[in-house]
Formats: sequence, C-alpha cells, structure tokens
Amino acid sequence: MSIATNMLKISTHVSVQRNCQITFMLMLQRLFLLVVMIQLTLMSLAQKSGTVIIHEPAFRYTITAPSGWVYDTEMAKEMRLSVVFYPDTTKWTKSPVVMYINPTVKLDSNQTVEEVAQMDIKNFQKDSPEVKAAYFKTLKTYPQGLDCIVYKFENQAKNNYELVAYIEHGYHVLMIVLGTRNKDLFKQNETAFDRLVTSYFDLNKKG
Repeated sequence: MSIATNMLKISTHVSVQRNCQITFMLMLQRLFLLVVMIQLTLMSLAQKSGTVIIHEPAFRYTITAPSGWVYDTEMAKEMRLSVVFYPDTTKWTKSPVVMYINPTVKLDSNQTVEEVAQMDIKNFQKDSPEVKAAYFKTLKTYPQGLDCIVYKFENQAKNNYELVAYIEHGYHVLMIVLGTRNKDLFKQNETAFDRLVTSYFDLNKKG
C-alpha cells in the first residue's frame, strides 16, 4: 500500500471524526435550546395574569391578580405559600414590591380572625420588637361580602412596610400580604392590594 493511499485513509478517518463531532455539537445545541424552551414554557404557565384557582385539601378559593400584576404558583410552592403576585414588568426575585397569600391554622374552632391577627402581631413583634402594627381598615370581598380585617406593619428603621388582610376560611385564616421596602411604593400599591383582597372568592362557602 502506497504512502498516498495511507494518507488518504487517514484524511478520510479524520474527516469522519470531525463530522461526528460537528453532528454531536449540533445535537447538544438543539437539546439545550429544547430545554430552554421547556423552561420558558413552564415559566409562562406559572406566571399568569387574571384569576387563579387555589385548590388544596383544606381550602379552595379563587383570587384575581390586579391589573398590571401577575401570579406565580410555582415560585409560591418553593416558599411554601399558596400563591405570589408581582408587577408584570419584573420578576418575583427582583420586584421591589410583592404580594402573597400565606395560610395559617386556627388554634381551635372558636378562635376568631381578630384573635389570629393579634397572635400574628405578637409573633411578628417577638422577632422584631421595633415593628409597629395597627388596625388599618376592613375590606369586603365581592360578591360574597366577606369581611377582611387589614393591619398595617411598619419598621421604619429597616424600611419594611406591610399590609396584611386576614380572611377566615373554615379552620384556616388566609393572610394576604403586600410587602415592600419603599414607602412610596407602599402607598402607590395600596389600591392594587385592595383589589386583590376584595376579589377573593371562597369556593367552600355555600350560598
């Protein structure tokens, strides 16, 4: 066998290897793009505007994200919350103002919403004594007309501002929270908070 023939075989072998590498890289690129597309699809499914249905063993309800806000159920699961909300111009992890729903269980069936609220305030102030909490107002859901008592929490030293609405739901109390570190955003988003709270609809309630 001539040297030229050997060189041709070597060249052909190298060319085949190179083609295989190129094909493999193209397959990896396509797989990467597919993974990214799936992730984006899942994110778009989790982040939506409009009404969300929360269906858990202990409670069922619907609530509607206010205009300009989206809800996210996947991020909520990671934080052991029912659902989170944030402006549609940002993300949950980067938003300067957020809202979320955190359910809690009554100590007994006779415990009132006000008693749950006072217990929550005591626990809050136990960790942060400088926090000031005061009754702010009472909202009513539409169309069920359920009372939602709202308390304002302020920690000016740490620039923490919250509104918390407490809603009775059987043996549970749902806490709907507006939170931010910006006092101006706190005032600007009070209307969005009110709209979120009043849109709550108890699917377990008959009549």
